[in-house]
Amino acid sequence: MVELSHPSLGEPYRSTSWHRVLWLPRAWLIEPIIKVVLIPVGMTSELLWAHTTGYRRLLCPAGTERAGHIIGNHINNWQHAAMYPAFLVSGITDIAAHYFDLPPGIDKVVLGHAYLVEAMLMGLHKKHTPLDTSVHELLFYAMLATCVAVFLEAKYPAAFGPSFLRAAAQLTQGVWFFAAAYIGWGGNPAWKETIHTPGDDSAPAIAATVVFLKVIILLMCCMSAIWLIMYRLYRPDLARAERDALAVQGVKGGGTELSTRRRGMCDENEHSVIGVVASGVTLMAVAALVPMLIRATRGG
Repeated sequence: MVELSHPSLGEPYRSTSWHRVLWLPRAWLIEPIIKVVLIPVGMTSELLWAHTTGYRRLLCPAGTERAGHIIGNHINNWQHAAMYPAFLVSGITDIAAHYFDLPPGIDKVVLGHAYLVEAMLMGLHKKHTPLDTSVHELLFYAMLATCVAVFLEAKYPAAFGPSFLRAAAQLTQGVWFFAAAYIGWGGNPAWKETIHTPGDDSAPAIAATVVFLKVIILLMCCMSAIWLIMYRLYRPDLARAERDALAVQGVKGGGTELSTRRRGMCDENEHSVIGVVASGVTLMAVAALVPMLIRATRGG
């Protein structure tokens, strides 16, 4: 096999469980630290800060008629809070893998299990009406796709396809969380399920699937555009570097292997550029989502 050593080629692509933020040094471990710090904040918000009645205790207090029993209208909050700890473990694993020689890919395996916990929670979560069921099930599919993508990254760390799938699934999750908030609390009458009794109108639940597919199409268009931009920016340099390397080494007939290597090349600068553009795509997708939902619900 011919090894390309031209400096313009950088290092072969390797997927990672986390990425540096913008152009800040990776050694700062910003993303893992954010996971470790914000997870307790999220759990506290779910069980305490978001409720005017105070802490959402799990069990009925002593002295009440149902003392020791689970409080039915609080378990929903505890289900939400249950998906956070797995990502806390993932953040701690990311930090440990940075400083210690852990088994290769263990950080991605732990992250994959965190998404599996999230997906199981959303799939088994308490639902109330057909629309509520539909919104949760669609989130479940996005979360499960993310989980599968991360496990594929752990299995095939040099393949770009699983990383692309993971980015798409994660963006779908994020945008659909915003969409779920709009559907549930936006006040648009199109999403009201009540004709005579709550939940007797199934049309909103069916429409939610259509909007979910529109979200996926929008994100795939944005990600494809990013890929084309990155291809245009970096491919010419890589092609010239390949030709220079071939000329130096005097190798002929290795085009297929070299092209494969070239497609797998991605240096740290490319990762940072992709991260910045991906952040922009997230904002654009969220900004485009609200008018898209309004048009969809108004039939326009």
